[in-house]
Amino acid sequence: MAERISLGKILRPHGLRGEVVAFLTSDHPQRVEPGAIWHVGDIDMTVTNIRALPSQPGAWVVALDKVADRTAAEAIQGLPVSGLVIDDPEADFVHQLIGAIAIDASTSLPISKVVAVIQNPAADILELENGVLIPLNFVVERRDGEVVADLPDGLLDLYLNPDG
Repeated sequence: MAERISLGKILRPHGLRGEVVAFLTSDHPQRVEPGAIWHVGDIDMTVTNIRALPSQPGAWVVALDKVADRTAAEAIQGLPVSGLVIDDPEADFVHQLIGAIAIDASTSLPISKVVAVIQNPAADILELENGVLIPLNFVVERRDGEVVADLPDGLLDLYLNPDG
């Protein structure tokens, strides 16, 4: 079976014609365009129309091929949305970063294991097992099971030597 990743969830119906509001954690172009395949609950559905909901960041008004009216939209309210993993070498996927070892580019030494990715408007942040927080835009290389970060001088000292 092909690997699926979480994309978000269906929040609520929108109008009378079967559209729904979905919150997505992905804005990859292949996820938010007509023709995208979403796995809603346990059914594959095709996005037939989609538009951003400006009043709610991360939310989209979506028409799905198997949701014809408000009753059908109500039936999928609250269900998770997932999708097949997209092979995109330029993209970072949370499931690939969790568990990776963060390496300091200047010393080539391991810092700690990535335990979470925190969403942040400026740049997502890697949370490491030892409490270190590294903005994702400091990551300069991704290897199998490792992320290499080019850190500003003194960043690790803030975490690892708090008393100076």
